[in-house]
Amino acid sequence: IAAVHGDYVNRLIRDMIGKIANKGVRNNRADKVVNMLNNFFIFSRIGLNPTVMIKQLTSMITYANDIGFTNWLKYSLKNITQIKKTFNEISKNSVYMQDRNRQSITRVIESYTEEGMMEFIPNQYWDFYVTFIMYTTKFGDKAAIYLGGMPNYLYYKDQALKRGLSEEQAQKEAILKFEKD
Repeated sequence: IAAVHGDYVNRLIRDMIGKIANKGVRNNRADKVVNMLNNFFIFSRIGLNPTVMIKQLTSMITYANDIGFTNWLKYSLKNITQIKKTFNEISKNSVYMQDRNRQSITRVIESYTEEGMMEFIPNQYWDFYVTFIMYTTKFGDKAAIYLGGMPNYLYYKDQALKRGLSEEQAQKEAILKFEKD
């Protein structure tokens, strides 16, 4: 590139690749201080604030948009009697929810880099600290997905069974649609 377009273009390309590789994060001292303060702010406003969990739970109603409010209510009431069974089916078959259960909240929030986490708190304590402080946020997130999405899952499964699919095929189809929702 330098031979054809010159050193200036080569340097620009190299700088852009570096920015993309660092996700736009700069590593000078002032940026590190601002990132650390930003981390403290985020954890104090989101992690230590149980109202965030309650606000997340209110989003479960939005799942009704996908199957219609009447169907969502009908399958919500149907789900009450078999909530544990439905939860287990979704937990077992949904890669999306399995990843969400496994991942640290810091892996979900893309703005946090591995080196930023190591600067903020030593690595051996980081995941425990973040998991502890963000427990209510993660709980609200997963609960809204499960509680809002279970009626949709049951609706999709019921529709697939009516079309003559086997139980296993109906579960697979319902999971795909659940994850899309």
